[in-house]
Amino acid sequence: MKTLMLTLILFTSFGFQSDFQLSKSAIKKINHSIEEIWNGSEITRELIQDNKYHIEKLSLNHKIVGFMVVGQAPSKFMQFDYMIIYNENMEIMESQILVYREEYGGEISSKRWLRQFVGLNNQSEMKLSSDIVGISGATISCNSATVSFKQATSHMTRKFNIN
Repeated sequence: MKTLMLTLILFTSFGFQSDFQLSKSAIKKINHSIEEIWNGSEITRELIQDNKYHIEKLSLNHKIVGFMVVGQAPSKFMQFDYMIIYNENMEIMESQILVYREEYGGEISSKRWLRQFVGLNNQSEMKLSSDIVGISGATISCNSATVSFKQATSHMTRKFNIN
């Protein structure tokens, strides 16, 4: 019941907060990631108003434990939806490609590739080919994800005044 309530709240908030709707499977991925990171602890999620991203503050027992941002990035012809979860110091704890809409390049959804972003923050360069190893055949999507993750991290750092 708790998961269903969070799903309904999250699904409704996406309808008002952004120009896109997330699928039920994307919302399920988000909920699962949060539950997995905090070992099933009851995380309170507070929607933060923002014109560019869907942002949530994540708290446990009234203490901020992290933030989540959901955004979109361009691939060759379409957009893909992604999620980044940060700790309270705005370091990436997890990232996921929630919905990938292209025929090619979907390999960026692999946990192995996305693991490269864990621990990075606004001080990290986050450049394809130097910090982030690309995937042959997915160059456009790899570059787009890398640039978008860097932009989102910079935005979050400025928004919450975290150095």
